[in-house]
Amino acid sequence: MEGKKLELAEIAEGQSPADNTRLLVPFNDEKGVMRFSVKMENLVYIEAADNYVNIHYLNQGKMARFLLRNSLKNLEDELKGTDVVRCHRKFMVNCDKVRVIRREKDGVSLEMDIPETMNIPVTKTYMESIMQAFTGFSRNA
Repeated sequence: MEGKKLELAEIAEGQSPADNTRLLVPFNDEKGVMRFSVKMENLVYIEAADNYVNIHYLNQGKMARFLLRNSLKNLEDELKGTDVVRCHRKFMVNCDKVRVIRREKDGVSLEMDIPETMNIPVTKTYMESIMQAFTGFSRNA
């Protein structure tokens, strides 16, 4: 399993965001055992739920989710260097799937490219990292 983690990091560091869309992202549980993998281009967002995370992804054009026992913090570390960025204590998003960044009276939210998905909130804590991700993302596009 260590080889898979290194391979993901090496591929993510050496490729542009456009190349990352073909990357198969492995998701390990809290013990490091791979339980699920999805193409980066199909990953939409990840949502924390206590000691679990819901991985929201596209499966044959429809939204699906996979429940995994792991923390968002662990996944944040594993997905460093990819287009998946933390934006809230409960959420990480695939920057490639964000259609609009919207400032509203109660804060900032991300409108996703998939119609049936909710808008994802962005908190002040993660605002700078989100803006950096999108600034870098738009330069590479």
